[in-house]
Amino acid sequence: MSFLSDNHSEFLSARITQKGRNAIAKGSFNIDYFQIGDSEYDYNFNSLTGSTTHQKVFSPLDYNTSVKYPIGYDADLTTTYGEPVQFSDSYTIRNVMGPAGFISGSVSGSTISCVTSSIAPASFSGGTTITVSSTGSLFENCDYVTVVLGSITNNQITQNYNSLIYKVTGITGNTIYLDRTLPNLSSTSITGTVICNNCELEYPESSLPVDALPFPIDNESQLNPWTLNTVWTSKPIGADTGSIDESLSGYTSNRYVSTKEYLGYTKESQIFTNLTGGTISGFSSSSYSSGFMNSDNELVEVKPSEQRCVAIIHYSELGDTIADPERFFKYDDYISHLTGTTDTVAVDYEGDDISDADYFEVYLPFICYHRNSSTGSTLGAYFTMDTVDYYIKPTTGLTESRFELKFRYLLDEDGNKVGKVFVNNKVVVFDDQELVAILDYRSNRRFTLPAPKVNVVPSDVSADNSLISGTTAQTYWVTYMFANVTGGTSPLNYLPCNYFTKVEVNTNTDSCSVSYPSNISLKFGNEFGYMKTSLSSVNLGYTAKQMFVLLQSTGTNQLPNPDSWKIIPITGLTTNGSGYLEPSGLTGNTITINKTMFTGASYFDLETYMGTDYLGYSGSTTEPQFGDEQPFPGSVKLIRATDVEQMNFLINLPSGKFTKSQNPTYSTGDSMITEVTLLDSGKNPLVIAKTPTPIRRTGTQVFSIKLDF
Repeated sequence: MSFLSDNHSEFLSARITQKGRNAIAKGSFNIDYFQIGDSEYDYNFNSLTGSTTHQKVFSPLDYNTSVKYPIGYDADLTTTYGEPVQFSDSYTIRNVMGPAGFISGSVSGSTISCVTSSIAPASFSGGTTITVSSTGSLFENCDYVTVVLGSITNNQITQNYNSLIYKVTGITGNTIYLDRTLPNLSSTSITGTVICNNCELEYPESSLPVDALPFPIDNESQLNPWTLNTVWTSKPIGADTGSIDESLSGYTSNRYVSTKEYLGYTKESQIFTNLTGGTISGFSSSSYSSGFMNSDNELVEVKPSEQRCVAIIHYSELGDTIADPERFFKYDDYISHLTGTTDTVAVDYEGDDISDADYFEVYLPFICYHRNSSTGSTLGAYFTMDTVDYYIKPTTGLTESRFELKFRYLLDEDGNKVGKVFVNNKVVVFDDQELVAILDYRSNRRFTLPAPKVNVVPSDVSADNSLISGTTAQTYWVTYMFANVTGGTSPLNYLPCNYFTKVEVNTNTDSCSVSYPSNISLKFGNEFGYMKTSLSSVNLGYTAKQMFVLLQSTGTNQLPNPDSWKIIPITGLTTNGSGYLEPSGLTGNTITINKTMFTGASYFDLETYMGTDYLGYSGSTTEPQFGDEQPFPGSVKLIRATDVEQMNFLINLPSGKFTKSQNPTYSTGDSMITEVTLLDSGKNPLVIAKTPTPIRRTGTQVFSIKLDF
């Protein structure tokens, strides 16, 4: 048994006893009486100190305990019990959490916190290895690395460089082996930087003595990264449907398929509502809650059944079993989500004002986000949380509010909805399928592509020679891609645009009526600010020498098959003297696809474009695949909150009552209080509380005992 600290004399230290825990287990935890006592006070005068305030008080014992010397209600000691006044309330504790990931700071003035090393231009020679300037062993704990196509000074992010993410397959000396081929930039002078995507930020073991305990975690300092899982329920475009070696079973994140459905991204079997139960603003049906903005700033709705992939970001690490064994329980709370506007504030544990809307941030450095391309000034992209609560409910049957799943939208810098924050589940989900694509390292790109405005345009030929006859129901799916090598594979070829636009004509659902022969057109806006026209500038964006439109015809209400896309080369686009596409040649230019182009096109195979066996899966889960779990390649900042339910018991001591001590050392004068117990109807002590220092019983006094849950 230990002693209470005198430094907290204004508090009562309370514990639930063994009988109290037993009562909770039986559902009979009811407080009816209280007792106070002076069992730990010695009323004898101390000749050495000249006082009687020298005793220490034991901490409350949580086994079968009671008051040894209860103070009587009256002088005749007819009873020692009183009746407490009970009430309950709740309060919220909020803690600001520092950035979790390898980036510290915010979008302005960010610093890389993990291991970094510079890379010489010779590393970008089209091979599968890089040579770091520092010791390769520093990267031994790095399963994934970010290769930045640019030089970083003092780990400060000052330039929005292009980047790629690679899986580390081995390290020998200063050589790091990667899962796929690097781009060949030997004709340029581009230098690079390699960053470890994971580091033990909370416990820098190298700075501690071997026999030392770790420093306590500072919740506002740099924290370990969140975990990223890109979940594909449909193979990426261009994969073979029947191929065993390109099976989805090799995708390690497929164990989160059930989570994808739980969050409302698989079937039109749930409804998405605002607080009043109405349709979410911007969507035509309560069955829809996600989509993307096309080049004409129109929302293209995506049905849950059309949501081929999502990126789930979650904090699921249990931590070090010795240094931090309760990590899981420390994060058993929720993302703070005050109801109100962006200036709504709360107070953290230090008494400082904090704002939910201002503080929550998901930051992705070293990406080229097309919606930021008009300014080109943003270092990467950051995303915030909306201030409005929304809910997912089952469409039939379980319609009560207890079956709701609450979320808030994840917003980009322009206010576009790109995902959801499931605040009570502590999960952030990107459902913008272009952002999901670049979060999956196997897409081989860290830049997003815009979605064109897709139209049906009248044809000047007969129905037999037009893509759309005008007399029957037809459905087409449209996307596109860029290539740097038009007749083969290249490390600078990328996954096609992951926005699929659906064109339905003369159908019963989502239809437009077309009564004349027509074709399909694509038109882009000014969204190619990151497209560069020379290889020496690829560190600031991306390049392309060829464009292809990908088109697929399906039946009504059918989803596209990964291996049924036709690839149609687009000619006549503006290029420079080196053969690179000019962004200005795409902006405002209308591309029309007719029936001849479609029927004469071959089928698109991703591996003939990205490399043989790029999707290979030979029965070994160690092979790199789409959906491989990895540390989130950025940072997440938020405010953690916990709702504490509190039982309050007021112990009222009227003047002249509860003054008679039974302590054998007592003779005359005021009694001293060292303990309070709360008892059930059978006078069994359920809660025992102690005062760190004895309190003189005088006049009218009120003690408050609080139990938190």
